[in-house]
Amino acid sequence: MAQFSASRKQPPQIAHGIQKTEMVHIAQPIRSWIEIPQHSGSYGVMPCFVADGDLLSTKVVSSYAKNPTQYSLPSHNAWVMLFDGKT
Repeated sequence: MAQFSASRKQPPQIAHGIQKTEMVHIAQPIRSWIEIPQHSGSYGVMPCFVADGDLLSTKVVSSYAKNPTQYSLPSHNAWVMLFDGKT
């Protein structure tokens, strides 16, 4: 885990997030990636659960290096989905 300098000022939200992660209130498994070599692409899924807020989130991202030159599209597309952990 990265070390943060106490002398460096962090926004309170970042400090709170780091503290929660260190206290294991956040479950964030290693992201899963699928390579798509025939199109120079990849697809990733990044789940997260915040226990004391009953929050679930998942980030889904696709990355295609050739998109900008071949199709005039961004190289990355992503969605972040938020869910109520209680329901």
